[in-house]
Parts: sequence; C-alpha cells; structure tokens
Amino acid sequence: MARRLFIDGAAVLVMAAYFAIRPTIYRDGLLALVSPRYRDRASRILADMAATLRAWVTGQILAMVIFAASTAAGLWILGVPYWLAFGLFAGLAALVPFFGTIVSTILPALFVIGPGNWLQVMAVLVLGIVVHILGSNLVVPWIMSRTVSIPPALTIAGVLAMGTLLGPIGLIVAVPLLAIGLVLVRQLLHEELYGEGAAFQPAVLRPSRARRPPPLPTAP
Repeated sequence: MARRLFIDGAAVLVMAAYFAIRPTIYRDGLLALVSPRYRDRASRILADMAATLRAWVTGQILAMVIFAASTAAGLWILGVPYWLAFGLFAGLAALVPFFGTIVSTILPALFVIGPGNWLQVMAVLVLGIVVHILGSNLVVPWIMSRTVSIPPALTIAGVLAMGTLLGPIGLIVAVPLLAIGLVLVRQLLHEELYGEGAAFQPAVLRPSRARRPPPLPTAP
C-alpha cells in the first residue's frame, strides 16, 4: 500500500512538473484533435481549466499553511512532542478534504496516550476538533469562495468516488478533477447548450444564475 502510494504520488508529481514546464505543447496537441469549427471554444475551455487549477492550488496552499501553523502552535502550547512534525502533517492532510482532517486530529492524540495523561489526550483532541471546525467552516470556505467554489456535499462524493476508482491518489486528485468537471459543465452545458451567455469567467465556479429577460420596449 505504501509502496504503491509512493510510486503513484511520484508519477503525479513528475507529470505535473512536465505540464507546468511546457503547457503549450499539451494544449496545442489537444486543440489539434478538435475540429476547427469548435477550436475556439476548446481553447477557451482549456484556458478556463488552467485558470481554475491555478486558483485551486493557490487556495489549497494557503489553507494548508493555516492548518499547519495553527495545529503546530496549539500542540506546542500543550507540550506535545514532535509538535512541528504533527503540524506539518496536518497541513499535508488538508489535501484530502474531511478525511485527512480526521487522521491529523487522531494521530497526535494517540501519540500522547502512552504516558497516560488523559487530560492532555482530551486537550489534543479538542484542539484538533476546534482547528478543523473553524478551518473547514470559516477559513477554507472563505478562501475557496474567492478562488474555486465547490459545494461541500459534492466534494465528499467526489473524494469517495475517486478514492474507490484510483485508490489513495484518487483522494488527492478528486477535488481538482471535480473543479475541471464543473468547468466543462459551465462551458458546455450552461453556455453552449442552454445559451446562458458566453461570458468567460476564469477560476470562478459559481452556480449559474438565471438571466432576467430583457425589458420590453416602451411605446413612444
């Protein structure tokens, strides 16, 4: 399990590095497969996907830093050994929504069970719960609402589905893949098929608002 996770994670990082270094090669290759009639639309979709992923990465990194710093500071105050390592782990675990926060809360509590200080164990659990409740309900929604807005229930369903299909790596790539899917929904379904306007709004995934009909002309 750990070996597969390491190999898959390394493969994802290498592919992401290649995409980041020379993105135009892959963009032009994909556009070459599209009919010239729809190439302009395909170019806008790819640009929207790139902007959305950049926004998600920015918001995710900021959320990870906040989780890591708050957890490490709290564990240091409570006198938990290896508080910095647990804080960094909490930041990395934030990559996996909901489920990662549970693991990063329980792990330091299990570490301090050995000495038998149950008051400290309860304090560590309360710290993890408070940090992740405030982070998940206030900090992360505030950050993501300004980058990529995805409904929480849809996020959980996406994580469960991708975890079943792809294993541990699916837990990490579930949210960005879901964001890309929502780009396709907005660009192809709402704008192309439903004709709700071709306004290009990169890096923002918000519910489509019904457009008001134009006002009737007044009689002269």
